[in-house]
Amino acid sequence: GVVPGDRIQATITEVHKNYVRARLERLLEGSPDRVDPMCIDFGQCGGCQLLQWSYQAQLTWKERRVHEVLTRIGGLTSLPVRPIIPSPLIWHYRNKAQFKVAAAGGGSNTESICTVKIGFYSSGSHNLVPLGERCRLMHPLINQAVQFLKTHLPKYSIPCSGNGGLQQIICRVSFARKQLLLTLAGGKRLAEQQTAAQVTKLAHEMKVDIPGLAGLTLSISMPSGNRKQGPEPENITVWGQNFIEEDLPAAHGRSITFRISASSFFQVNPTQAANLFNTVMALAQPGPDLFALDAYCGTGSIALYLAQAGGMVWGIEEVEEAVADAIVNAELNDLGNVHFSAGKVEKTAGKIVTRYGPPDILVVDPPRSGCSEQFLTAALSWQPRRWVYVSCNLATLARDLRFLSSAGYRPTVVQPVDMFPHTSHVECVVLMSRVDK
Repeated sequence: GVVPGDRIQATITEVHKNYVRARLERLLEGSPDRVDPMCIDFGQCGGCQLLQWSYQAQLTWKERRVHEVLTRIGGLTSLPVRPIIPSPLIWHYRNKAQFKVAAAGGGSNTESICTVKIGFYSSGSHNLVPLGERCRLMHPLINQAVQFLKTHLPKYSIPCSGNGGLQQIICRVSFARKQLLLTLAGGKRLAEQQTAAQVTKLAHEMKVDIPGLAGLTLSISMPSGNRKQGPEPENITVWGQNFIEEDLPAAHGRSITFRISASSFFQVNPTQAANLFNTVMALAQPGPDLFALDAYCGTGSIALYLAQAGGMVWGIEEVEEAVADAIVNAELNDLGNVHFSAGKVEKTAGKIVTRYGPPDILVVDPPRSGCSEQFLTAALSWQPRRWVYVSCNLATLARDLRFLSSAGYRPTVVQPVDMFPHTSHVECVVLMSRVDK
């Protein structure tokens, strides 16, 4: 890869109206911001794009990219972009990893795992790059779990890859409590009685080596490997518990406890997540007499932070397991003023507003696809005083801000947050306020 400030020799491969693509042929002189990536898989694994950049260069580029994308796609000018918030940890910051699995022989119809490859797909392909001794972005417990599985999985008759076998290994970790939740994901053969018995034996052996193992679950997709056409995966707890608990610092010296189930969404960088949530709090300015609505609330992270200020808070989330976690999280933190509903925001939000009136504060943290125009149109009719948009996809954020700007709202604060060091991704928190006509 190329770092800003490099002198290179390259061959132009594509010419477009506003940009060109080129292939790096030779590095003539390295930039002062070029560093040793210190990863033998860099350039093959699709996990990191900026590993050869100094961290300060990454932050500078991400901040500039926020300006460029919101201006180019959103048509926004004079953007009030604040300096990006750096991540407290830039190594071993990830609490979740989703590894691909394949039989080392390469055949998709392998009946059992004799030798297994565990790793990530290379960028833009389905070529599996096996993980080496460790990934420098993952929490040490995740690296320890993968090394254990690479060594010990061959002893167990767990079907791999095709014909409904093991396809993915998902690890989740609690930083505060040093817990590990392991999920084996694949097709219906994983749910067979003899396979479940083998998985239970695996869990018992793993617990000896990794005392922090809290539970082992199965995620069964029907039909095998085709989640888009089939129903949602069935989650089965084989051993231990199907959740971990994380503690994050909040206002006034408090901490908030989160229960996180195997399939629930939670920010992957917990040390930076607290900064993200406190930023939302500062921009939303909740209070005891205000009604706050949190759309796409996941396990209730932002809603619980908002609820600390009093007032009524309502969270909406499509994933029922995440809503169940959110309800438990409210109880764990003794917050009786926050409520949660399961359903699509396009339908559920309207019912809540009909019953309780329009929100004073609206917070949205949608998936990468952004908010639907149907939801944005409905939300505009509520005319919230303060509208906070949290996004991990600058392109869909810019698209939605363009729509909102044309309807009477403008961004008054744009706060980039580096949730994903050494990657090209950047999180952004935007405060939208009504424009008085």
